[in-house]
Amino acid sequence: MDTPWVHIVGGGLAGLSLAREIARFPHLPGRVVISESRKDYTNDRTFSFWLRKDQQAFLKPQSTHRAWSIGDANSQRVMVGDTYHYGTRSAESFYTDAMQIIAAHPQIEWRHESVDFAPTAQCVFDSRPPNLKSFEVTQSFHGIVAKTRHPHGIEHVSLMDDLKVTDNGIRFRYLIPLSDDHVLVEHTDFTSKATEFAVLRDANEAWLTQTFATQWECTRTEQAHIPMGVRPIQEHFGFRSEHGAQWRAMQQGTVTSEPNIGRNGQPLNLLGSANVTPIARLRVNAGWIVCC
Repeated sequence: MDTPWVHIVGGGLAGLSLAREIARFPHLPGRVVISESRKDYTNDRTFSFWLRKDQQAFLKPQSTHRAWSIGDANSQRVMVGDTYHYGTRSAESFYTDAMQIIAAHPQIEWRHESVDFAPTAQCVFDSRPPNLKSFEVTQSFHGIVAKTRHPHGIEHVSLMDDLKVTDNGIRFRYLIPLSDDHVLVEHTDFTSKATEFAVLRDANEAWLTQTFATQWECTRTEQAHIPMGVRPIQEHFGFRSEHGAQWRAMQQGTVTSEPNIGRNGQPLNLLGSANVTPIARLRVNAGWIVCC
């Protein structure tokens, strides 16, 4: 069998974003392989991001908000945006959209496997996240999507409320109204070491009970340790897929209208034919590393 043109290791957010954009081109210079160990995708997280009105068709937010707040235990400041709004999109929506586009392309092959070998493709994109020990700071969060028995009345997004200093860093509450009777509440720590999820879960449940008493129920949870502030220079950079702003950057980064795939800012012409439609270029400064 011929050597694959691109091998994408990891079918998570980063890998699917790249594969989806490649799949939009009907004729590729070779096969594309996606290696992913899981067989089922769940609605395990919510992506939130800033966007302009002209970006809605591409980013496909399921809800948008003009107002957001930042505050501590003593005060809160609410701001309203004109140019940028704050949007949210569920993982389920993204996964479904991306996998439908990918599955329709005859040159893209999906493999349910773990990769512990060096792929032989012309280009390899490793989207697996790096080890937490490689980073100075960890963002730990636990979130609960709660359904309230009555309209919750929350009208704006709370980006960093109840901001406080902890023994190892800072903690704040993040709140997004997803519908009239669904709300996502997260407590987040930025610390020098990962926080136990149970601690953050308890903070979420305490806030929900204080706010809604017994008039709420948990419909799902989401949690992650997100590495930030890299210590050494590494040859592998994974995407922080739980990070909403990074999600938005991935969507835009994969559709850069360049006719090459590049490394270290230097484009490499891998198309091999003038008849092939240009493919998005990947750049290290956008978080990508491709070994070609």
